[in-house]
Amino acid sequence: MKSKIHEYQNKYVAMSKRIKTATYSVIVVLVFAVALSSFSLKENNNKDVIALITKKVQDYKLWSVDAKPYKLSKIDHIYSKDEELLAYDLMSPETTVIKGWTDYEKVWSKAMQQFDSWEVKTIDGLEVKATDNLATSTFTFSGEGTLVSGEPIKGEWHVTLIWKEKPDGWKIVHEHISGPVRR
Repeated sequence: MKSKIHEYQNKYVAMSKRIKTATYSVIVVLVFAVALSSFSLKENNNKDVIALITKKVQDYKLWSVDAKPYKLSKIDHIYSKDEELLAYDLMSPETTVIKGWTDYEKVWSKAMQQFDSWEVKTIDGLEVKATDNLATSTFTFSGEGTLVSGEPIKGEWHVTLIWKEKPDGWKIVHEHISGPVRR
């Protein structure tokens, strides 16, 4: 009789553990689903923010060299001027990872002096998504020019920008440029 009671107790304990595990699994799935849905709800794609970022992306054309020496001050108004800025940039002649505005400015001020001429020709395929205080923009741009050495340069690159609303407006906090574009 005792062995039968033990057998039933063991089955009860095993079943209780399975029920607990199943309950925890359901709770984890529900928490994940709620978190995922709340993230989706936050992506409000606010039309005003999208319009503003779309306009700011056009300022990327200010990378064009129209006067020498090139001054980064033409473009700095769209970048976060603090350590939050992070750039992964295959176009950079020195490093592909640039952290912070100070280093970004140093790398690109020096690099732009190597151009005799440079023009951002087109910005294509722009897509912008926005939440309340973050936005992403993806696009390709083409450019061409001449280095001081006389060497022509021409290409097309992919760009991903993450924008953040800061006290002084929407600023780029992450820039990723890669290429060349292959179609």
